[in-house]
Amino acid sequence: MRTSGNGLLTLVQNADETQPPMVGRIAWKDEDHFVFHLMGTGPDDPGLSFSRSR
Repeated sequence: MRTSGNGLLTLVQNADETQPPMVGRIAWKDEDHFVFHLMGTGPDDPGLSFSRSR
């Protein structure tokens, strides 16, 4: 499950509710690509890149 708003994205694992959610900021590269930066990471963190699969 995911929720987003105000440039924040929360990722929650439905299959394992014992795991904490991952909260971070998203930076859109274009309409099909964004980078997810976990809250609390430093400016050198490259983040996780996501792309739309068609």
